Amino acid sequence: MSLSPSSRIGKRLLHLVSALALLALIGSFTNIQVAQAAVTDIACDEAELEAAVIIANSNGEADTLNLAAGCTYLLPDTLFIEDDSGNPLVINGNGATLFGNGAVSVIENCCGTVTLNNLTIENGGGDVGGIANLGGTLTINNSTLVGNFGVGGGGILNETGQVTLNNVTITGNGGLFGGAVANLGGTVTLNNSSMTGNGGLFGGAVANFGGTVTLNSSSVTGNEGLIGGGIVNLDMGTPLSMELPSAVSAALSSGLSSSLAIASAVPYSSLTLNNSTVAGNTTLGGGTSIGGGIVNAGGAVSLNNSTISGNNGGAAGGGIYNALGTISLTNSTVSGNISSDAGGGILNDAGQVTLNNVTITGNDAAEGGGLYNEAGTVTIANTIIANSLGGDCANYGTMTPAGNNLVSDGSCGFPVGGDPMLGALTGGPAYHPLLAGSPAIDAGDDSLCPATDQRGAARPQDGDLDGTAACDLGAYEADTPDTPQTPAPTLAMTPTRAPTMTPPPPPDTPLCEDHNFAVGGVVRSSTRDGLDYAINCRILYQNGRPTTWLGSALYDSGSIGNEGIMNLGVQQAVDIFSPVGMTYFDGGAVFCLRGQGTLIWLAASGAPRHAEIIDSYTVDEFPGFTCVTLFEPGTLVLVRDTPR
Repeated sequence: MSLSPSSRIGKRLLHLVSALALLALIGSFTNIQVAQAAVTDIACDEAELEAAVIIANSNGEADTLNLAAGCTYLLPDTLFIEDDSGNPLVINGNGATLFGNGAVSVIENCCGTVTLNNLTIENGGGDVGGIANLGGTLTINNSTLVGNFGVGGGGILNETGQVTLNNVTITGNGGLFGGAVANLGGTVTLNNSSMTGNGGLFGGAVANFGGTVTLNSSSVTGNEGLIGGGIVNLDMGTPLSMELPSAVSAALSSGLSSSLAIASAVPYSSLTLNNSTVAGNTTLGGGTSIGGGIVNAGGAVSLNNSTISGNNGGAAGGGIYNALGTISLTNSTVSGNISSDAGGGILNDAGQVTLNNVTITGNDAAEGGGLYNEAGTVTIANTIIANSLGGDCANYGTMTPAGNNLVSDGSCGFPVGGDPMLGALTGGPAYHPLLAGSPAIDAGDDSLCPATDQRGAARPQDGDLDGTAACDLGAYEADTPDTPQTPAPTLAMTPTRAPTMTPPPPPDTPLCEDHNFAVGGVVRSSTRDGLDYAINCRILYQNGRPTTWLGSALYDSGSIGNEGIMNLGVQQAVDIFSPVGMTYFDGGAVFCLRGQGTLIWLAASGAPRHAEIIDSYTVDEFPGFTCVTLFEPGTLVLVRDTPR
């Protein structure tokens, strides 16, 4: 990660010799002033930039270097910045690029106070890809780090220093620890910044070992890692973390081992997200991976007004994996995350989790789709846990309600709360609004209610117009309406048929609309008058598992298997057919499958049936479902992964 002291000194001596040779010809550099100039304009010349940095390291002045606008400096070696008796160095990039040629780290700051403005750091390599901040103070403004790769910290390595990023984009970087940022015993703060498309072994975007990382109005999206697709927060003092260096030491340099020792001296790791988003991050190891969004091992994590959504955690902890640590979520949303085994939204393994006005919905796992608690302690207040595949909760520890909560299926050990009537994700950080008539409106405990909701709206409000303002459940506080609200309309139950959780076998398959009323059902539909008795629904897959109808003639001919669909992770599948022989649904009919993903359509008119991706949408009446309009019979399948 960082160079050993002897190797750094050797390189600096070489640079000093080179600088002296350059200074002997200093007259040819008309825009460099030897007399300790405070401001220096640098031509588009790598040697001139290097000489100016060496001068700034020891001239006892506060220096500003103005780079040539738009220039790409092809660096033959790392720019080393030293502590000049506390005097700061400012580099104004003016849109310039420092290019590392894939072989050297771009900048190493040893103990100095450095500010980088409007600069691109690109294609750095070596122990650290882009920037190594070793005990110094580094501020980066309005800049980009792209395409850097290092053993630790593809974009930035911070060892016991302070790093502040303002309006910075870190994208397409890679490192074994922290594709974007590796923080070892230091402090890193991101303001209005983004980390996207980075990759790392531990922490696709961020690896925080024994330090403090804070994200303010920032995003971690589309990153990939073996452990922790987005962020890893690891307390170096926990028994779990002690196994980490030995497990990977054979593959890492001695410099990294030294850096981990530094982090171990400051074992406590803290991660805070304020008004931030962790979304669309992925783990790469399948059944060996954990924590699509965040992995917290022994440290402390605090999420405030933030969103964890659409992350894939491999085996466990699609959104968040917490082991032996503490996690607090306030006014936050955990939505649409998946893992194959346990804890689609949150998995708590012998740790402590506190939820206050949190919305957990639409997550997916074989067990505990919303929240899986393994020998840990979870306190839940003013929170919604609903509509997750694999059950809202699986509890093998202690879950304690504080105040009021709504758990749709009662699996957390709380009373069954029913449908909270959530709207689709919207806003940023994204949240699920409460639809008119939601039972979560004005149902919270005011004594536990934050002053605002996730989007910053004041709490409490009189959302049901009963004359009393009361806190809502979940991350969203419904605005006080201008006129009295009526509950959202519900479809009238067909009087001649009773709803049922498990449809009977053909020919008594229920009407598609009947599934609207099945508790825990996976199909919703809305058909025009005259079509209801002409269309039946037969469930083939329910919550990722085949029903007893598989193996029928439909399965052999329609064959959702031999189209390769099974490998995409089938969540739900339903055969839509007409017992009266109708081949066209005049005006169309709406069909919805529970969960989020990609809808695949196999029209019955094909022989054999041909699979195609079909455009989908959501409807307010069926929250947590993915919907489509169909005009003919066939098989509709909801899968987790999009075919490529």
